[in-house]
Amino acid sequence: MATVDFRNVTRNYPGMSRPAADRFDLQIRDGELLVLTGPSGCGKSAALPMIAGLEPVDSGRILIERPDSGRVHVFSCASGQRAPQ
Repeated sequence: MATVDFRNVTRNYPGMSRPAADRFDLQIRDGELLVLTGPSGCGKSAALPMIAGLEPVDSGRILIERPDSGRVHVFSCASGQRAPQ
C-alpha cells in the first residue's frame, strides 16, 4: 500500500470555466479506506487520474510514498510528470 498526499492541487480542463479540482488538500494514509462524495463537478473524478499520472497537475503537488520501497513519487505542476525523490 501507499500514502497519498494531495497538497494544494488544482486541475484545469481546457474550455471549462472553472477548475475540476481547486486547491485540493487531502491525505490518504496507508491502509485507510476513503470514499469521495459530493455534487457533480466538485473534482471527485479528477482525483484518480492525477494519482495514476494520467492527468497533469496544473498547480500543487501529489506525493505518493510506498513504505516498502522507501521512495516518494512526486507529481507536480513543474513537470507534469512523476519523478522519484
